[in-house]
Amino acid sequence: MLQAVFFAQMAAEQKLFRIEGRARRHHEKLVRRHPHVFGEESAGSADEVLSIWGRVKGAEPKAERKRDGGLLGGVPRALPALVERSRSLRAPLV
Repeated sequence: MLQAVFFAQMAAEQKLFRIEGRARRHHEKLVRRHPHVFGEESAGSADEVLSIWGRVKGAEPKAERKRDGGLLGGVPRALPALVERSRSLRAPLV
């Protein structure tokens, strides 16, 4: 945890991002994707949880899902590690 806070502080000093914004986005996504925990819906089984999660995620705009991918959002997972790393280094920081 300390390492994550340390890196977040360095990023804030370089004006890349602030941890408050990232934490808020993750909280919103967590609550939105799990209405069976934080909302009015209920799930009686793991299959129902997966169904709810898939429906909610599918309803999100594609741009939101891509943005959530972060630095590696546009890099296919099927690429070999070195190619993936090369592409990630060329990706712009947001």
